[in-house]
Amino acid sequence: MIPSRLILLSIVALAVFFGASCADDAAAPGELTLPEYFTEVEVIFGNASETTEQLNQELSDSLASAETFEGQVEALQKFVSGASSVFEESISKMESLSPPVEVEQAHNDFLEATSDISSAATGLNESLIDAEDEADAAAAIEDFESAIAEPLFTIDEACGDLQDMANDNSVDADLNCTERVFPERPQDPF
Repeated sequence: MIPSRLILLSIVALAVFFGASCADDAAAPGELTLPEYFTEVEVIFGNASETTEQLNQELSDSLASAETFEGQVEALQKFVSGASSVFEESISKMESLSPPVEVEQAHNDFLEATSDISSAATGLNESLIDAEDEADAAAAIEDFESAIAEPLFTIDEACGDLQDMANDNSVDADLNCTERVFPERPQDPF
């Protein structure tokens, strides 16, 4: 069986990625105000969250009913492809925003790390296509886990920074990132 930790990591990555609310401040021409920024992000995250909930349920159902290794790989590939599409669409929408200067660095860090996870997911899907047995699939999943550890930390850190900025500016926003997924930066095993 394909390790269930991929499902958990996928859910954690997507949950960390999708969670935002509203804010308050003034902006330069073309730049969003804090309330506008957080409203836009909330819509993007809300749409993505709804889709990923469906993907997670489909993955759980498909893995539960898969009777063969090939069936498990197919279910996982479908999930990863769907999640990648959600990531890419959300990244595109986030890139189209003109964030206020106060959140620009955290916004950009968030986007870069999310892009890294999306690339890692694409790599996982390609590796699963070539997987001939459970050992190959497990190795692909381990590579994926290693590839997303640092970006997940960065996403978590950026989300916390955004929440701190909202709090510091008396903005009524709850980005659902008060409990850090990764309290410490992952260490390179080499």
